[in-house]
Amino acid sequence: IQEARDAEVAMKSCREGCGLTELVSVPQTTVNFDDWERKNATEQAQEVQTGLWLLHQALSLLQASMTDVDLNNHIDNSIRNLLSINAVLRSLNIQEYTPPTSAVGLEGTWKVSS
Repeated sequence: IQEARDAEVAMKSCREGCGLTELVSVPQTTVNFDDWERKNATEQAQEVQTGLWLLHQALSLLQASMTDVDLNNHIDNSIRNLLSINAVLRSLNIQEYTPPTSAVGLEGTWKVSS
């Protein structure tokens, strides 16, 4: 929680070199639990992995366009955390995820820009 607060403070204090150069897709942060419970374990795993992939793509684009050192450190930490989560999923023998060629049209996403 503290790491998230620190990242929020760094983002709010950033004045230059903190924007995205293009539109990115990110997973929606809401869950419809009725829909979620109707899905089988494979569908749930794919949805989680899609969200992780989208976050990784967005963070990588942000990292490439970022010149603020403090904020870039928070982005690096976030990417490492996502990679750790993916490693945990692999250790649980969850089927390997094959990302789509594009995030265009993926259900449950938002387009964001700076």
